[in-house]
Parts: sequence; C-alpha cells; structure tokens
Amino acid sequence: MVLILVYRIHYTPLIITFSTIKDVGKLKKILMTLGGHIVPEWNSKCDFVVMDSLKLTVEAVCALLSGKYTFHPSYFDDFYESVLTGKRTPDPKKFLSPLGERSL
Repeated sequence: MVLILVYRIHYTPLIITFSTIKDVGKLKKILMTLGGHIVPEWNSKCDFVVMDSLKLTVEAVCALLSGKYTFHPSYFDDFYESVLTGKRTPDPKKFLSPLGERSL
C-alpha cells in the first residue's frame, strides 16, 4: 500500500489602504514586515481600510459597500506583537474604527 500526501499552499496577499491616518510611518513598517501590500487608494483587491476613526471618505464608502472592514491602526500593533510572541492573534472585531462623524 502506497500513501501519497499532497499539500497545497495558497498565498493570499494582504492589501491595505489608509484613510485619515495621522502617522503612517510605524504602521507602514509593521505592515511591510507582515508582508502586507499598501496601495495609495481603494481598489477592488483591498482587504480593508485602516482609519483612526470612521469618516465619510471615498475609501470608507467603497470598503463598506464592498463588505470590507475599516480597522483602527492599533490592530496591527497587537497583531504584530502576537506574531513575535507566539500568542493568539487579536480579535479583529475589537479593532473596528470608531465612528468619527455623527452623520454616519
């Protein structure tokens, strides 16, 4: 009897754009270390938008209409820390961008 094992690896790139972020330097460094791809504006391949607070911007509207999330930058700080320490990754739902405008 011959047992054949077949494994497949599927690479899914992490594609992110920013909107209304004050300081992107540290965040860009973390994302690049994690293998993320940063694009200058929203496109259909973006996984989500990183925002300090949810405001009415083109990126936010496109993300929400596409069923994508807007995350607070602190998510990636915690995610990176979990990768370094081997701890469980943080729950993304706890890092959704807070509302920044009453009209939303």
